[in-house]
Amino acid sequence: MELSESGFLFIKPLSTSYFDFVNVLSPLISVELHQNPKDFAFNLKQLNDLRVETLSNPSTITFELITKLKKYQTLLPYVKTHFPNLMFEWENQLVDFNKELQNINYNLSAYYSILATSLISSNLKRSAIYFQYSASLNDQFMNILLGQAQEIYYQTALSNSFKDSLITKITIQVADFYDQRETEGIWSYVYLKYVYFRCLSYLKYSLNCKDKGVAKACLQECQNLYSSIGDIQDVEFAQLSQDLENIKLKVINRFDEMEDVDVGKLGELKRCILAKPIEPPDLEVEAPFQKLIPKNIVEKLLVYEKTFDEFIQNELMTPLVELNIDLNVSNIEYELEKITGKFVPEIILQYRDQLIELGGIEKLDNLWNTLTFLKNECRLKLDNIWILLKNQTQYEETLALEHGYENWKLEILENNQQAGPIINSFKIYENYIKQAENGDNLINIQINEIRPFISIFHKMPILKEYIPDAEYIDMNPQLKDVVQSLRKCIEDIKSLVEERNKFTAQLKHKAKRFDAFQKYQKGEDLNSLLKNEIMTYSKEIEFVDNSKQKQLNMIETLNEQTVQFSRIKTSLKVSAKRIETINVLKASFEGFLETLKNAKQGVEFYQNLLENIKSKTSQLDLFLSKRIGLVKSIRNSV
Repeated sequence: MELSESGFLFIKPLSTSYFDFVNVLSPLISVELHQNPKDFAFNLKQLNDLRVETLSNPSTITFELITKLKKYQTLLPYVKTHFPNLMFEWENQLVDFNKELQNINYNLSAYYSILATSLISSNLKRSAIYFQYSASLNDQFMNILLGQAQEIYYQTALSNSFKDSLITKITIQVADFYDQRETEGIWSYVYLKYVYFRCLSYLKYSLNCKDKGVAKACLQECQNLYSSIGDIQDVEFAQLSQDLENIKLKVINRFDEMEDVDVGKLGELKRCILAKPIEPPDLEVEAPFQKLIPKNIVEKLLVYEKTFDEFIQNELMTPLVELNIDLNVSNIEYELEKITGKFVPEIILQYRDQLIELGGIEKLDNLWNTLTFLKNECRLKLDNIWILLKNQTQYEETLALEHGYENWKLEILENNQQAGPIINSFKIYENYIKQAENGDNLINIQINEIRPFISIFHKMPILKEYIPDAEYIDMNPQLKDVVQSLRKCIEDIKSLVEERNKFTAQLKHKAKRFDAFQKYQKGEDLNSLLKNEIMTYSKEIEFVDNSKQKQLNMIETLNEQTVQFSRIKTSLKVSAKRIETINVLKASFEGFLETLKNAKQGVEFYQNLLENIKSKTSQLDLFLSKRIGLVKSIRNSV
């Protein structure tokens, strides 16, 4: 407690740190309670504002401020119901909800005491009431606060000229409230006030007591009390010490006047208790988070929603998915397409895939271009060699004629032991090219002959159009009714699947509307909420059962027709034109493979021939370079 300028004590409030209800509770509402924090924005802001305004070191304590703090205090238990584990910081320590409430209670007591001290000079009656409010909220300082309220009633009694006997009773009760025997700090001040009011009450009683012995005993008691306090040195207590000194002088003077009187026996003085703890009036507030569903209910509602989802999935959705798996009619449709529509036989499709993988007609054209290029390279190199040999022979012939054949000792090139085999190889290569001419022409003819047929393979629409219809229905009259029955079965099955798809879409839309939280907030009974919702799906359950029975009937009919169709299909007559066309395509593919093989061999042949020509050309160049040296040597010797 601290001493005010009016001489009355007030409680120092506890300090607390800022607590952000919006940022702390919003995630809890969203994540743990699965509700929208925006729905409770007013409550969260209200709590924030009240706590900040009333507990963040307010500069002035007013009744309105206290009312707001009481409002915050009244709201807190509702908050605790939903969020019991919140932690707050007071005096640099984290505390739980209970301690938050205790500290608020403490600060309410402090605020009432501060407000009471501020009204001492203007409204004694209101000040006394606030001290009594404060006392009801604080056991630790209750007697001091009540003592100050009783002291105010004492002052009021004086100003209203009450009887001395009543004032004495009021005064002794003030002393009783101040009877604190601590000797340090503010407690020494309280004890001094205790001494002051006790002495004051004894002095007043002494003045009005008819029994002089008892009156002197009162004065003796005062002297004993004075001797217990000694000299008062604290400057803060100057006024109180002066008041004590004044009474002390009065007691001494009175005691001296009764020097001849024997001290009598002093009994207990009667009291008049005017100050009592008064609980501040209750404050009615609108409960916050009224629509916030508690966690235990939330957990149950989440289980309901999960159970509902499992019901929709396991009882309605999954059975239809599993039923649809058994309704795959693609194989039957494919077989009917082969019978009734334009379709490409499997073997032709395989040919097409292989042909495309091998490169098709483009591959043949590339091979033919490569073959022609290599062939021309070989031809060019051989022509250059023959020109080279011709020029060398003519040159040597001229020299032999010039120097005389009898003096020319070089044999002709073809007779030379080294040049002869090389020249002979070139002649063989010439023969290879001549022999390959027919094969090359054959490859070219093959490519051009199969080109239009191979081109058909490249584009599926053209391939389908090229192959004539099988004309199964026209050539096999017994097939018509079976095909119609199968088509009818397939149409019925597709209609059933479409019906289920539509049902599933409607079911998802309906199930999406189920919100256990919303239903609970609207007042539906928690225990029957899920059951009531599932009961609304009786028609959907009936649909699944009926759909399952429909499928059984359809599958039975489809199986019967499929067996009959398979039996007829084993001996079907086919259009002669179709067979002929398919054979042409088969032959074209086989021709492609043969031509591809021949073209690859032709390319390989000319690659090898070109390498050999290059190798022999290098040998010839080496020989001729040495030959030139011999020619020079012979010319010099002649």
